[in-house]
Amino acid sequence: MAYRYYITDGIKALLDSLSNQFGGASLVERYADLVNKPAKPEDPRTAEEIISDITSGLARLRKEDSEDNAERI
Repeated sequence: MAYRYYITDGIKALLDSLSNQFGGASLVERYADLVNKPAKPEDPRTAEEIISDITSGLARLRKEDSEDNAERI
C-alpha cells in the first residue's frame, strides 16, 4: 500500500507543478486521504421524511424564485 501512496503522491506533485505553470486547478486531496476516509454516518430519516424535506426545500426555492421575478417586473 505504501508503494501506491508514493506513486500517487509523485503523480500529484507532477500534476500540481504542471497545473501551476499553465494556470489550472490542482488536486485537493491525496489518494491516501481518499482511500482512508471514514465512512459517512447513515441518515436516520425514513424515505418519506427525505422526500418531504426535498419537496419542502423545492417549494421554498420556487417561492423565492417567484418573489425575485416579481421584483424584477
